[in-house]
Amino acid sequence: MESIYVYRDESGEITGSATKAENGEKISVDSPEYVAWLNKLVPPAWEQIRAKRDGLLKDSDWSVLADATPKPSQEAWLNYRKELRDLPQTFATTEEVVWPNKPE
Repeated sequence: MESIYVYRDESGEITGSATKAENGEKISVDSPEYVAWLNKLVPPAWEQIRAKRDGLLKDSDWSVLADATPKPSQEAWLNYRKELRDLPQTFATTEEVVWPNKPE
């Protein structure tokens, strides 16, 4: 029997995996196609979705500061941040989550 080990980054995305056969040998299965398939098969938990969302909000904090330079399109950034905050209430399951695009 093989065991599959899945490695996730801090945002919950699967970054790689490996299998371990009964004889203890590890076999890497990190092809991009396989990793993409695993991300669909084993979606991240809500805690991982929230962690990624919180990171994106933190990365965009500068955009809503009064002294942000250069002055971004305030409305676009405010809408982006609202979409991020509303993510858990907008989607019923983690498989449905669609991340908003960062404003230009």
